[in-house]
Amino acid sequence: MAASPPAVSHRLLLVSSNSDLGDRLRQASANRPLIFDTVPTPEAAQAVLPQSPPDLLVLDLAAAPEAGLALLTTWAERLPVVVLTGHDRLIDRVEVARLGSQALLPHHTPAAQVLAAVDKILARQRGIEAKAWLLTAEPAIAETLQTLMAPWGIEIATADDPEDLWAQQDVDPPDLLLVDRRLRSFDGLDLCRVLRNDPVWGDLPLLVLTDDAAPAPIAALFDAGADDYIRLPLVPPEAIARILGTLRRRFPRYTGRTP
Repeated sequence: MAASPPAVSHRLLLVSSNSDLGDRLRQASANRPLIFDTVPTPEAAQAVLPQSPPDLLVLDLAAAPEAGLALLTTWAERLPVVVLTGHDRLIDRVEVARLGSQALLPHHTPAAQVLAAVDKILARQRGIEAKAWLLTAEPAIAETLQTLMAPWGIEIATADDPEDLWAQQDVDPPDLLLVDRRLRSFDGLDLCRVLRNDPVWGDLPLLVLTDDAAPAPIAALFDAGADDYIRLPLVPPEAIARILGTLRRRFPRYTGRTP
């Protein structure tokens, strides 16, 4: 899926003596704008961080927990840190959170889930509260929605071919899907049904863009699995309200950034 605005590469530093962990993270991040550097020990990280700080630190505590916690203490206030640990006890979570980690994951966490946590942290660093994917063949619609929602902290990536959606199933899913019913290759209703039957996308909030707001077509949208709809041509205040409302209903903790 082609994101707009273009994805910005982020440099991550992995602190781990586990070469298999590094290989798994690099393989899982092959299609992401992430660059992984690796050092084997917290002491090595302490030496390189002042000269070349990354955008995010992934810290494996398995080999040297005390030195790792010292590294976390030193750097957590300056850059985001994801901690991997062989222990998942509450007391460990409390200590790591107190020292400033933004995420604590068990050492056996799949690489895709580690990267999902990384994505969310980097998004917050960029002031992004939520991510949406928009399927539409109309560039003007995409540009308008991106402009409308950016002040609210919602980043919208776009594509004009539904096939691009399935190519992204190994990537961290968005928080919201927006589907133009007037797609060239698929009817939007059919795509809604497919999405609702899919194990990856089935639970995501789904809004349909439609130029037919008569009662029967709108009822058909809801029957196909849509959570709400947005009228075309776009009415900016209504589009903003429906997108924010859908996010808040599905994710009660989402508040949205006030522009």
